[in-house]
Amino acid sequence: MTATPKGYIGLLGERNNFSFIVNEDKTVTLKKSDGSSWTDNNWANGKKGDMGKDAIIDIYNKPLNFTVIKENVDGDRLDGVVFSLYKQMKSTVGGYTKSKTPMLGFENIVTNADGELILSGKVSETEERMLYPGEGGSVYYLEEKIPKAGYK
Repeated sequence: MTATPKGYIGLLGERNNFSFIVNEDKTVTLKKSDGSSWTDNNWANGKKGDMGKDAIIDIYNKPLNFTVIKENVDGDRLDGVVFSLYKQMKSTVGGYTKSKTPMLGFENIVTNADGELILSGKVSETEERMLYPGEGGSVYYLEEKIPKAGYK
């Protein structure tokens, strides 16, 4: 794999590089790039092969799930708060700035009954929202547009 699929977090990057050894008993030992043992089986796992294969390495790309919690000063979660999400863009005078318009699909996103604002992941049984990390990371600006009734 040379690139992580859009909307997923993958093994790309120096901290997630690994090597492997196929042992005599056909098990696989995974090693980090510094030679230490790989212990995070949530990202990659080596195992004995099957169906004519001596060994198998499963690599798991995970969907990017990102949720913001909106609370008041007492820690009570607030539903019905409206936000917009903007992406960073290059400025015409140099440097970077917040885009003038919200991202498509993120113009009016609302906290749910639990005070959660799901920016990336499953919003409901029928709706999913996805952020796509950019090369070297992406900078986003979250702006509250309409507070919950009774709040400023």
